[in-house]
Amino acid sequence: MENYVLNNIEVGERIRKIRKQLKMSREAFAELINISDIFLGQIERGKRSLSITTLASISTSTGVSTDFILFGTPEETSTLKK
Repeated sequence: MENYVLNNIEVGERIRKIRKQLKMSREAFAELINISDIFLGQIERGKRSLSITTLASISTSTGVSTDFILFGTPEETSTLKK
């Protein structure tokens, strides 16, 4: 079984990439997921961790799996499918 390590900088980079692929400003994306744009900026820079609620909001708002957001793993390699 693979060991996953949560890295806030990498999580933030993935969230920023998702936001940019959606062509959304930080302010618009923050409003979509119901957090402040300042907090989103801190998450994207890896300075702050996101809550489960914020993670779920990002996932449901964008259709991106939580596995990918947290660990960069495609959905098909999640432990639930092993």
